Amino acid sequence: MTPIPATPADADALGAMHVQAWRETYAGLVPQQVLDRLDPDARARMWRSAIGAGTNVFLWRDPDAIVGFGACGPPRDSDLPYSGEISALYVLRRAQRRGLGRTLMAALARALAGAGRHNAALWVLHSNLPAQRFYAALGGRMVAERTRTRDEWTLREFAYAWDDVATLLQRA
Repeated sequence: MTPIPATPADADALGAMHVQAWRETYAGLVPQQVLDRLDPDARARMWRSAIGAGTNVFLWRDPDAIVGFGACGPPRDSDLPYSGEISALYVLRRAQRRGLGRTLMAALARALAGAGRHNAALWVLHSNLPAQRFYAALGGRMVAERTRTRDEWTLREFAYAWDDVATLLQRA
């Protein structure tokens, strides 16, 4: 199977999966009250808007539901000097260790290259060590660090980057 491009009709299921993935991934890494306040409807609206605006979103489905997704496009801010950004990559715990993350990253690398974005970066929480190891295994290198306040909590993030998305595609 291969990831499929998301459409606005996928936004409700994508919003629900995104909240579930946050709660699985970030339990113990972000304040519980932040996780408790996550709203699947708000995430659905966000994804409907992003997809409508041209963000590349790829889904991985099992027979019953979306179990993974990734998103990419132009950089959302000017913090990093890269032409593309991977803005999301989530795989539910029950679907991990099956190559879905690598497959989704390959789809994102192809989409970035196809849009003329030949280098890319992403942000990852400093405390999310499994994600950092995953991005490093795919050839990403840590290039920046930032601290910001969001929803009444302070988060520290590291940026991982690929100077050529072809490298990411080869490793994925």
